[in-house]
Amino acid sequence: MRSLAISSFQKLTFLIVSFFYTLFSPSVIGQVPQGIPKGNGPIDLSSTSNVIVYVVLPLAVLAIFVIWRITNKRKTKKEEEGL
Repeated sequence: MRSLAISSFQKLTFLIVSFFYTLFSPSVIGQVPQGIPKGNGPIDLSSTSNVIVYVVLPLAVLAIFVIWRITNKRKTKKEEEGL
């Protein structure tokens, strides 16, 4: 017996349907909290905690990432030269 071949269109259709089912399933929609105020306005940067959370921390993470990448590239370059 010959096994059935699954076409790429069927795979794509299955992935799209699975994605939307997961995204819009009742269990996901049921996780939305009710009665909690949602801030839809702009961020108030006059508060120190907001400045730290929305400006300082992302910049610190970005700086640490850039430093890590530079040191990682230098390390691999030295290893390649040593071989």
